[in-house]
Amino acid sequence: MSLYYKITLGDVSKVVPAAQAMDTADQMVNQAGGGIPNIVPCDEQGNTEIKKEETKVETPAPKVNSTWTATVIDNTAKARIEAQHQALAAQGIKVNTKEQFYATGTRMADVGYTTQTHRKQEFLKQKPLKDAIGELSEKVGNELRRDVHLSAKEIAEELTVEDNQILVRDHLLTERALRGIVARLQSPAIGYLVGLQERIAGEQDAKLLQTDIEKLTDIFYYECKRFGDVEFKLRMREYPRDIFAALSPTFGVADAPMVMDQIIEQMPEDARGSWSYDPETTSWELRAEIFTPTPVEEQAVGEAFSGYVSFSSGDAGNLRFRGGGGISLIRCLNASTYSAGEGISRVHRGKIMYDINSMTAKSLKAIKALCVAWGKNRQEKVEIPTGVKISDAIPGFWRFLLTDKRSELQGVLKGRTENNIGGLTQAFYSERRDLDNVVRADFAQGFTRFIQGQPTEIRREAELAIGNWVVNNKPMRCELKEK
Repeated sequence: MSLYYKITLGDVSKVVPAAQAMDTADQMVNQAGGGIPNIVPCDEQGNTEIKKEETKVETPAPKVNSTWTATVIDNTAKARIEAQHQALAAQGIKVNTKEQFYATGTRMADVGYTTQTHRKQEFLKQKPLKDAIGELSEKVGNELRRDVHLSAKEIAEELTVEDNQILVRDHLLTERALRGIVARLQSPAIGYLVGLQERIAGEQDAKLLQTDIEKLTDIFYYECKRFGDVEFKLRMREYPRDIFAALSPTFGVADAPMVMDQIIEQMPEDARGSWSYDPETTSWELRAEIFTPTPVEEQAVGEAFSGYVSFSSGDAGNLRFRGGGGISLIRCLNASTYSAGEGISRVHRGKIMYDINSMTAKSLKAIKALCVAWGKNRQEKVEIPTGVKISDAIPGFWRFLLTDKRSELQGVLKGRTENNIGGLTQAFYSERRDLDNVVRADFAQGFTRFIQGQPTEIRREAELAIGNWVVNNKPMRCELKEK
């Protein structure tokens, strides 16, 4: 259904199609010798109580995609993506557009949109992050781990052999744990013991196997007694019943379940994730991702479409605790990507858990920046004051944004403020995507659409202004026109 506007100046009112609203308003001002017309949406009969469905616009024609011989610039996408880049830069994430093969806002080729559709489907196939975290925590937690502090002398005294396996406190001494003990003892026998252990692993002759086990046990026992005062942190598991690592007493434990709560607290609710865990090496990884709410068909070159973060470690002391995050952006017509972000790591020494929170925050820097760039502003509702009609509220919000001294949009547009308000109101309704709520994103989209008809120098300044408005996320106020 077509959109109409009711224009009132003094005692004169006219109802005209939206396309004629600005010209009609100017004519009425000239005829009256001045004044500020009131411009509100209405139906063809001049009824300003427009039902929600009457503000809907006709479905726009499908966007034209680029080809390898002819590219297409989407100016609306260009302004939105440049605002994204500014938002990311304001959060400390630098986007290097020189890595793009085409200009920002260039429509992709058909194959690019097919690829992006597949990426979104793969994202949706992942588990909600809280479920992925729960599974990883349960997997590790079911091992029933505990850390026991023993001296080398105490290890020797509790050493036993059963079924050709070396045990300490009835727990299997794994190859990794034995290596850890001998290395920490700085024993000259380390080369022989490690070589002997490797030979035992492949020995097929039962008699030779028994002889090697006895020799290994004797030497290992002697070395532990010889350096009896050296202290260890033995990492034990009940399932399987083993000692999976022998480490320094100062080793900072940061097992998967211990850090998951800190991660989930700082992640957006719509994040999804995956995990992996190797019980033999105790190495684990958690990967989380968020995906842009911008529909695939509206994306273009330069689009920051995905934010990701990963955490990994080896609980046996074999790997650093690592964290890192980044952003995936569209580079080319075929949706190939480039990225921006950073990675960090920390050795398991001392009170490592004191650092996890700051490490997590740094790793999540990219995702938080994306939430500012397109998450929060796309979803944040704008509350209409009680008792105010939406037909009055939308112009009122624009009036505030164009006139308040603290507004990024103040003084940017040329011409009469009220005329601009009328045009922006029309653009708001034409670009509106959320018909159930009034959201900040629709104001940004409407502003971007409206300025496409402005002169180049004004449009460039206006694009920067709306980008800053998105980044700063200041409160909005409805400034009603005085009657």
